[in-house]
Amino acid sequence: MTKKENISSSYLFPALDDLSRGGIVLMTRDEQRHLDKAWTEKTGLSLSVLMEQAAYSVTATVLDLIRDAFLDYVKCQAAAEENPDTEAEERRLFSRTEILILAGAGQNGGDAWASARQLMAYGCRVTVVDLCPATKLPLEAEENRNAYSQLDGLVLSPEEFFQYAHSTHPEYIVDGIFGSGFQADRTLSPELKKIFGLVNELGGKAKAVIAIDLPSGVDCDTGAAVEETIKADYTVSFGRAKLGLYSEPGCLFAGDIITAPISMPDLWQTENLRGKNNFSARGTLHMAITAEWLKAHKVERKEDGNKGDFGRGLILGGSRGMPGAVILAARAMMQSGCGYTYVRTSQDVVPIVTDALPSALTLEIREDGDLSELVPLVQATAIGPGAGQSPWLRILPGLINNANQLLLDADALNYLALRDNWPDITLKRVESGRSPIILTPHPGEFLRLAPDLSDLMSRDRAGAALALAKRSGCIIVLKGHATVTALPSDACLYNTSGNQGLSKAGSGDVLTGLMTSLLAQGYAPEISAPAAVYLHGLAADLALADLKNARAITPETILSYLAKTFQYTDW
Repeated sequence: MTKKENISSSYLFPALDDLSRGGIVLMTRDEQRHLDKAWTEKTGLSLSVLMEQAAYSVTATVLDLIRDAFLDYVKCQAAAEENPDTEAEERRLFSRTEILILAGAGQNGGDAWASARQLMAYGCRVTVVDLCPATKLPLEAEENRNAYSQLDGLVLSPEEFFQYAHSTHPEYIVDGIFGSGFQADRTLSPELKKIFGLVNELGGKAKAVIAIDLPSGVDCDTGAAVEETIKADYTVSFGRAKLGLYSEPGCLFAGDIITAPISMPDLWQTENLRGKNNFSARGTLHMAITAEWLKAHKVERKEDGNKGDFGRGLILGGSRGMPGAVILAARAMMQSGCGYTYVRTSQDVVPIVTDALPSALTLEIREDGDLSELVPLVQATAIGPGAGQSPWLRILPGLINNANQLLLDADALNYLALRDNWPDITLKRVESGRSPIILTPHPGEFLRLAPDLSDLMSRDRAGAALALAKRSGCIIVLKGHATVTALPSDACLYNTSGNQGLSKAGSGDVLTGLMTSLLAQGYAPEISAPAAVYLHGLAADLALADLKNARAITPETILSYLAKTFQYTDW
């Protein structure tokens, strides 16, 4: 694969392999099936071997959770006894541990049956609910169901489970109902809805709920989820983590994600999915952004650099009643390393910004919006925060044609949406060889930009963002609990940082300033966008760790934690 890829335009995006360095490459349903088949053909081993390994990764997770509780007990015992018999105590603990396992009709159910057998061998009190007692399972799953039954394992029918749920309180629950086979457009039967509801009720009282591959009710390929979805505390995913675990709303049900390799080396997986077989279910790179990804794409700052070396960024925004947006954005630029921060705003906002940010280069923007001298001077321009209906927004088409790096947010997005042919305008910019524009809509702004994608948006947020990215040639940063950055080069990057403390007016303005700062400092837009989203969320996470409550986090809090964020990530 070449170092750069030209995807239906003249702008050269990085090759997907380069872009994915340090990130968590995610897997779709069909990719998992392809790997299972390729593995059996390559090794000559049966799927039963993979199933046994998958099951043991679940078993090991449950045992580790039990042992963690046991270690707390041992510490108490050690304080009271000189030489406690920890091995005997562990065996006694296992024998007292009640584990409920739910097994469905597919291979996910086979993993559940195998894990049940293994946990029973450790002495745990295991109960399996067979959701399909009259159904012939796939070969490997059927073998494991029979093996568990032959060892006199306790099995309940769905009807018996209803009685169990009202009389027993399991400490650990293992969800092996659907896994990656679930599709969110299917309708659950009334019986399954009742079972899911009872599992969630029991899960609220249990020490932990562990999902096999995905929580039942989450679509592997989109993250869409049914209302009754089982909420897990831990999800054990096989080979590679599944896309639905990182996409909204599936990420809300996944809990902590544990990835088990099950004899599939990562390089081998990559070669089979994107190498000589040229296989990818949707032809799209899906990847979760992590601190490791950030480090892999860091550009070192010059120790002897001056302010000119660290970029010039311009914020266009602010209007009567909304000066705060442009102040927050400009402050984020300054506190994230931008050498020069320029602000152009309406006349009555200028003195407010000057008082708040004396180091920003702030002037009035005239109604005709003439910025012909300034725009070529700066490396990055952001337009929109707090702009309202300012008449100078009419300069937007000129910026699209002439700005170096360009970011559109808030009111600039609403202004852009008024033009029916706006994707043609932005696409021409990319086709001319200029860098793609970054658009940062929340869901409402997204639907104003692309009302025809409403249905897709409701089923597949990342798919909708990617469709708009390809149509417009823009990088789409679709904000949400798990913000997704979609690139026209066929990649979706999922954020893994942040918390509800970001759900405050002004938080997006801080993100705009941070993103513009990275652009001005020379980071490519396809790096700047997801990196800024991750850093923004990480600042909120670090604040939450100190404050212990997300309610108290404000945009100003995020700004105050940027220094700690850069220290934490070594940026």
